[in-house]
Amino acid sequence: MASSNSGIQTFTRLLPMIGLLWGFFLLRAHMIDVHMAYFIDELNHVSRAQVVWSFSDIQISTTPSKFLLYYYIGLFDLPNYLPGWLARTPVALFAMVGAASTYTFTRMWFSRAAALTAVIVLAVFPFMIFHERMALTDPLTASIVMMSLWYSLVLARHPSKRGGLILGLMLSFMIAAKILSVPLLAMPVAVMALFGKKPLRLNQNLRQQAIELWKIYGPTLLNAALVVGVIWGIIMGFYFIHGLLYPEESRPLVDDYLYGLPDSDTVLDGNMTHVEEAFRYLWGPLLTALSFVGIIVLVWKRWREAALLVGCILAVWLPLIFVAQRPNSRYLSVVGHLWVILAVGGMFILKDELSHLLKPTPLKFVQWTPVVLLGVWIVTFGAPFSYQNIYEPTVLKLPERETHGYFRNFTGFALRDALELVETLPPISEGTDQRVVVGIIRSCPFLHYHMAEDAPIKIICPPEREVRHEVLNAALEQYGAVYMFNEQLPPPRTDLVLHRERLAGRAEWVATYHRPHGGIIVDVYIVYPGQLPVSGVRTTPDDGEMPLVK
Repeated sequence: MASSNSGIQTFTRLLPMIGLLWGFFLLRAHMIDVHMAYFIDELNHVSRAQVVWSFSDIQISTTPSKFLLYYYIGLFDLPNYLPGWLARTPVALFAMVGAASTYTFTRMWFSRAAALTAVIVLAVFPFMIFHERMALTDPLTASIVMMSLWYSLVLARHPSKRGGLILGLMLSFMIAAKILSVPLLAMPVAVMALFGKKPLRLNQNLRQQAIELWKIYGPTLLNAALVVGVIWGIIMGFYFIHGLLYPEESRPLVDDYLYGLPDSDTVLDGNMTHVEEAFRYLWGPLLTALSFVGIIVLVWKRWREAALLVGCILAVWLPLIFVAQRPNSRYLSVVGHLWVILAVGGMFILKDELSHLLKPTPLKFVQWTPVVLLGVWIVTFGAPFSYQNIYEPTVLKLPERETHGYFRNFTGFALRDALELVETLPPISEGTDQRVVVGIIRSCPFLHYHMAEDAPIKIICPPEREVRHEVLNAALEQYGAVYMFNEQLPPPRTDLVLHRERLAGRAEWVATYHRPHGGIIVDVYIVYPGQLPVSGVRTTPDDGEMPLVK
């Protein structure tokens, strides 16, 4: 009976957190593929996930660059004609691991109330929720980082060899999710030094303290290092052997365009501007202020906690700011949970200090001001952003790089509309009842991800942009009239321009679709072979003149 009562009490105590986790997941999974079109990186991840388990492409299966995501979502047997939720929902699901780890970690450091508040803030934190609704590797990495940090704290209190093996697996997965998390391999050492059985004291002999710490945690850390070394030794062995045997097929661990010392102050200035925009649009002024006040409060009252959290954040952020060519907010988000803990933990410590200060006075209620401010941010910033993120993502105010990347440039916006239009138009090609579409667009190989499996559309993609005219002419010869999609890239880009004199036919404009925020336009044409007379097809858009074929 006592055991039964204990179980009921445990369940009752966990019930608020269980409810929060379900709400957390709902905010990420609800209408996950309805309004937000695919971003090109998502499509790359999906296409690799479809083959990673078959090992039909050894380069994809063994190149240790974000490949944990490929193996993870590849478990869901993704089809070629993809329902968007099938690739995105696993990422949203795994984000719950990060939320649960945040709760447990914050409770161990502060209080249950602080832990529940941290999960509520995290649930509507734009910096995290925006990326956790997409099939990206960064949210996966962030959850593993948080889980590894929590388990490091567990081992700091209860070291064990077996725990070291488990920690080694977590750290190996963390690097496999995102190679930029490598600096966080030092995280367990820092946790054990700062929060172990004999916490490091700066005013005592550091060498002697290090020896004592090693006696306590050496076996645990050695086991963790052994697991990481063996797993990554095998992974890197495959990678280097493949590179030696097939150097022309080898891919770098990190993209050359992304990492490399900036060659001018302009790049660094751009990175700093992006970080400032991230705080402005993804934190908001209030949470930004609360985060930095939280840091100050923790430095004042709990310097060890501040040192660990800020140190982990800087270990990831500083290389991105000073070394990366064009860091995106999602790269910074791999330590996003730590920012939430800083803000919430700092506010609850400040509440406790105000409670002691105001205890004998009638103004005791003022102690709750820091926590109330968190609630104000949730209601006025986090919740409205989350609503728009679900129902109206195109109206979100985001940093410029995010606006350009997710909406204006290499996305499924406009392409989905063009495909839906063609599906409603009659078949015009000879020998088939399908609508034959020649895609003179950058993401043509991914068009099938934007339509249903039974859509009566056949896609033809030029293997290289240089042969776009030849491919279009061959389609005209085989099918007669065809539909064509063409992107209007901004100058000086000319690699998608079609030249009239090189076409074996004439093009008639049908429709134009604009990507959000003044993004790249997609035109839909019908291309007829030869110089046949055309009737019933508009030759220019209703809203003004536009060249049919540039």
